[in-house]
Amino acid sequence: MLQIKCLQKAKEDLKQNKGKTHLLIGEYEILSHLAASLQDVRSTFYLSFLTPGKRLDETIFQPILTHQMINGTLILMKKLIDPKTLKVVEFEGMPDLRHLMSQETTCNATTQNVALVIRNWQPSKALETLAQEPFADKLRCVFLDHQAPRFSVSSPLYHEQLSLDLTVNVLSRNIWGSYKNISLPDILADSDHLRVLESSYKGLDIECISLNTQYFTLQPDTLNKKIEVSFLDYCGTRSSGKRVMGIAKYDSEIDKIVPDKILTWNVPSEWSAEDATTVPFTYCLAYYSLLLQANLEKGEKILVHAGTSPVGLAAISIALARGSNLYVTVCSDLEVPFLLSLFPQINYSQVIVLEKTNFELEVKRLTQNTGVNVVVNCLKGKDMNASLRLLGNFSRLIHLSDSSVEDREALYTFPFLRLNHMYGVSLDNVINADVETKRKLKTLVQEGIKNSVVKPLKHSTYTVQQTTEALNNLRMKNAVEKTVVVRPQSYPTDSGAFHCDPNEIFIVVGTRQGLWLDLAEWLLKNGAKKLVIASLKQNLTTNISRRFNSMLALHRATVLITTIARMDTHKEVVDFLQEAIKMGPVAGIFFSCMDEKSSVVAHLDSVSRQLLPQLKHFVCLFGGSASVCELRAQNNLPACLIQAESELKPQSVLPYLGRILGHGKSMGYSLILSHGETDYKQKDQTVSVLDVKNHLPTSLSQLAALGQRMSSEEHGKMQEVITRSPLYQHVRYQLLPIFLVPGLDSDRLTPLIKQLMHPAFCPPTPPCLPSVEQSAQLLLQEILRVRSSGPYNLLGDSWSGTVVLQLATFLQHHGLVEVFLLDAAPDTAKQRSTAFSNSSDTFRDSEFLITLLGLPTNISKHLSEMSSWEEQVQYSLSQVQMEVPNDCRRTSLKYVTKALTMLRNHLKALTTFQPSELFEGNVHLLRTREALESDFCGLKKYCKKTPTIHIIEDETLEEMIKNPKTTSVINENMIFAWNL
Repeated sequence: MLQIKCLQKAKEDLKQNKGKTHLLIGEYEILSHLAASLQDVRSTFYLSFLTPGKRLDETIFQPILTHQMINGTLILMKKLIDPKTLKVVEFEGMPDLRHLMSQETTCNATTQNVALVIRNWQPSKALETLAQEPFADKLRCVFLDHQAPRFSVSSPLYHEQLSLDLTVNVLSRNIWGSYKNISLPDILADSDHLRVLESSYKGLDIECISLNTQYFTLQPDTLNKKIEVSFLDYCGTRSSGKRVMGIAKYDSEIDKIVPDKILTWNVPSEWSAEDATTVPFTYCLAYYSLLLQANLEKGEKILVHAGTSPVGLAAISIALARGSNLYVTVCSDLEVPFLLSLFPQINYSQVIVLEKTNFELEVKRLTQNTGVNVVVNCLKGKDMNASLRLLGNFSRLIHLSDSSVEDREALYTFPFLRLNHMYGVSLDNVINADVETKRKLKTLVQEGIKNSVVKPLKHSTYTVQQTTEALNNLRMKNAVEKTVVVRPQSYPTDSGAFHCDPNEIFIVVGTRQGLWLDLAEWLLKNGAKKLVIASLKQNLTTNISRRFNSMLALHRATVLITTIARMDTHKEVVDFLQEAIKMGPVAGIFFSCMDEKSSVVAHLDSVSRQLLPQLKHFVCLFGGSASVCELRAQNNLPACLIQAESELKPQSVLPYLGRILGHGKSMGYSLILSHGETDYKQKDQTVSVLDVKNHLPTSLSQLAALGQRMSSEEHGKMQEVITRSPLYQHVRYQLLPIFLVPGLDSDRLTPLIKQLMHPAFCPPTPPCLPSVEQSAQLLLQEILRVRSSGPYNLLGDSWSGTVVLQLATFLQHHGLVEVFLLDAAPDTAKQRSTAFSNSSDTFRDSEFLITLLGLPTNISKHLSEMSSWEEQVQYSLSQVQMEVPNDCRRTSLKYVTKALTMLRNHLKALTTFQPSELFEGNVHLLRTREALESDFCGLKKYCKKTPTIHIIEDETLEEMIKNPKTTSVINENMIFAWNL
């Protein structure tokens, strides 16, 4: 980019860099003079500002983009060229184009620029391919749709566009445009933020809310990782103009806040909205505990734990107003000044610091061993026992937790023999109280506000867009402060978000169960209550059925399921839509992963034009309907096409779809989405570094044991292992065996093997040969020794998935094959192994040795400079200490070296493997609970059939192997009969 100040210097810079694209910024007169003097400099853009009255000389420049401003026009221009200087080439294929361009280079000193006319090739794919060619800078691509008139340089339509000398020219519906990759802004998924702060009562506009956990705790690790916020304080303005505060529930089904009708108060004029939201639930809980449950009386002694917490502060304020004798515990010395500044009437001696004092002994000393009448407790275990021991006769303990009390086995029983009472209190007790109790609470809080007993509490404030941070604060600091979420004043109640009318019908048509279920669930989360789903199969898999039933129970929706086979003809589609219309007005039709050859999309398009003139949305996700969407867009009908260049999870796409549909009808949108290559790679690499150690030996003793096994004669040979079935020789005509290939060694699979209902064969360790094909070939011979013909059942875990799939392609020539992979997709293994690769994906021996042997990273460069693998291993082992007797050290080192070498061979083979043949049988991929049923982990590059994903509710592969559900999936899906 050049800002033109010195004309002569600009000319020199441009002539020295003829092959580059330039943007020149300057006054219009200077740019005109410069453009006229530059005859052989192309690919130059000019940006200038034209004041009112000044006109563009269109004999020199043609406008590309204009932006109207108050005092003139900002204009991006291009110097015109003669299109007849371009060589016109109708694109017919890359080989022909390469041949033509090579001839041009051979025959001419300077290659002529080419107007490459392209039909029936998606711009994104074409540009990605063409950009790799050495002659890419000579191409002027012209993409034409099927409606474009015959191409001719002399035609005004094409002549004017080509005179701009633009690299990419796209003609769609007789309108010229270009094609550009842009980074879409991150949009949080629905589950990560509260889209709106909207009340279920139309006459209430909510300004901010305060989040609450159901139970109070001083230990954040006892809270679930994903907090579900159901109970809220709110502050808002009624249609009458009155500011009110109160307690409410958050209803996820309607995505709205449902205020309690009784527990609501006018906000004092001196309080801000944020102040007001800190009060209702906390003081209601404190009043409910102390006055309605414990019946705290004047002069009684009370111990309040966690005195600086929101509930603690409320309890102290109420107890002081009641005239009680107060004792307070705090966690540290730092909290004491804060507490005494809020309550000057408390003496320093009444505050007990838990980190340096035994509170039980201190309270007994202060009360002369008589104990207290009331304890407000949030402690557990031994500390809870100590609190119970402080109760005198006819005393009460308020436990701020579940009424079932988590530490039942830790409770002392003797205090209750003195007619004491314990109350488990939580926010449930407040929100679900009877009308009379709520009215008492309303009066108590109102009087407390009037008498300055009820005051705003300490809090941190977050915006709606910062809900993730707010939830983290709630998890970590619920015992320290209130967490407030505010709506900015400019935040619209609708905010362009997509919402479904619960009275309207939404139709989902999809071929893959996981994907159409994701889409259906997304519609229900956005308010839909009536769905009609047409899938490839009406029978659902076990996992899909479980998800489907949970979805229905959560959203209480009406969902009808049918099959796509019902829509093969125009008449069948008419019948289908007429049945849907009986349920209500149809607002949208959503397609997911349709086959390009399928006529279903075309039939629904045709029939919907007649039967559904008010249709709002016609959305096609992930292929199969581009031409239909294009025709609808040309006819100004709703059409939205979202395609993906790579395998994207629906969760990464649906937020953008929501943004599009939130603006009304989906009129002519077409998006092609892909992962950002650099970010995606970096993310995967980070995951691999963290994950790889869970899948490899982590100590020298483990490496030595593995190496010893790999050195045995049985290495790589199939051996029968003990399952719940009789031995194979006794049931060979009744049950098919399953052949297991361990990722490292068979011991890891023992818990799973013991629960298998079929005979099983497994090598002690996998054959780690220099290539995947060699390892699979060795296993093939072993399996054929047991069974010369199919069917076959195969299982792999972790690192063995690639070998198992290659083995399956060999075996499919001998019979039917069923494959089970335990978190063992080939691409997953490749991703893990990137922990040992550099930026160009080259396997680095130095990183491999440093990771497995736990060596300091600063020796990486020294290792890399060594000439051989053997030298690297010898040096690395000299840097570690082996806790074995000296006479065994040499043998142990030999086994460690063996294990390192075999593992290195295996991982390098995995990273370079490319399948030469696709597996044609069924593949079951079992994954941990964080995975998505729609994420196939790249398996479609290895299989013809779509894999079946089974989600096991465990966090690690180790746990998944031990889980009986894993074995159940395998037992239920294994090929059973020997004569299939």
